[in-house]
Amino acid sequence: MRPFTFLSMLMQQRIDDALRLERIKSAHDPRRLVLLRRRRAQLGRRLSRALLNPAPVGS
Repeated sequence: MRPFTFLSMLMQQRIDDALRLERIKSAHDPRRLVLLRRRRAQLGRRLSRALLNPAPVGS
């Protein structure tokens, strides 16, 4: 697994954790939720491309 893919997976996990914590709050910020959802979607697209088209060995 390339370092980019691994770090993207870690970032995805952090974004999911932040979303979960924001939803738990009694007075959550809707703008922050939208920002986190967009970030998660964008990262998900990049991660799926990285997983579908892995780099050749030795690069």
